[in-house]
Amino acid sequence: MATVKEEPFRWKEETGWENILEDVKAGLNKHLADGSRADILKSRQGVGLGFVDGDVEILYVNS
Repeated sequence: MATVKEEPFRWKEETGWENILEDVKAGLNKHLADGSRADILKSRQGVGLGFVDGDVEILYVNS
């Protein structure tokens, strides 16, 4: 069995990592647009999303 560090999130549906990444991206973009605590994320240099061994997609840059 995987430890929490190795697999901190679980999906309720059987799907590929690409779909999971898109789901998380959509959720983060929605939160950045109108989330109650979006200001906390937006106060940082930026918000990115990706996997440890892959590319990072930048969702927000604080300019």
